[in-house]
Amino acid sequence: MNKQNLITTLINQLEETLDLLIESALEAREAATGEESKAENKYDTRGLEASYLAGAQAKRSDELLQTLNLIKRLELKTFDNTTPIDLTAIVTVQIDEDELKNFFILPYAGGSKIEAEGKSFSVITPVSPLGRALMG
Repeated sequence: MNKQNLITTLINQLEETLDLLIESALEAREAATGEESKAENKYDTRGLEASYLAGAQAKRSDELLQTLNLIKRLELKTFDNTTPIDLTAIVTVQIDEDELKNFFILPYAGGSKIEAEGKSFSVITPVSPLGRALMG
């Protein structure tokens, strides 16, 4: 399995998500500042709610951009059967007699799913329960 292909696929997915988040944040900002958001009475909070949403989406966009930059600089390690499991390892776990699951251990982007080379990979981090159990 080519880890660089997995990283490239993950980066592409995260960049698509970032583009959508930025677009949503801009739309929410417009909704917060637009004419239709002006309060009609003291109980009308549409503009305030839209501004909270815009702020949260902008913050999430910043976090995702930082994650992307870190993943792009990530050093991929080489493993063999004697190397302890660590960051950037690809691990296949047998769930039951018929089911195998593939995991890619990264410091960021936990919960992401990657499809590459006909296989499905779940990104897990060392702070997740499964990541903690597998590390070392």
